[in-house]
Amino acid sequence: IFFRRPFHFVAKMMNINFKETLGNLFSPSPFQDIVDQATSEYLLTPDWEKNIHIIDQVNLKIENAKEVMRAIRRRTSNSNPKVQFLALTLLEMGVKNCGHVFRAELCQHAELLGDVLKIATRE
Repeated sequence: IFFRRPFHFVAKMMNINFKETLGNLFSPSPFQDIVDQATSEYLLTPDWEKNIHIIDQVNLKIENAKEVMRAIRRRTSNSNPKVQFLALTLLEMGVKNCGHVFRAELCQHAELLGDVLKIATRE
């Protein structure tokens, strides 16, 4: 007779910690919330305080560049032109104020560069 056991019970028996094994695949980036706030469609002008905080976090820890770039990529693919403008403003600020690691990370994200090209050539 085959007994159905809950998946977490089987994982516990096998001593598998899925959070450690797979990482936080489905959880949002820690920078996603702050980038969303800095590029909100309800802002009239760029939120310089939040932008500076994001850039400071990238300069503080180089590994943050990848997460910030992923969050900016998500915002540039938004259909709202205001959100796209604010995301490009944040991206420009990062390119000008962060080190070569941020620029190298930008070069690694071809999709983001494609989004920037689409935004720039849109009529």
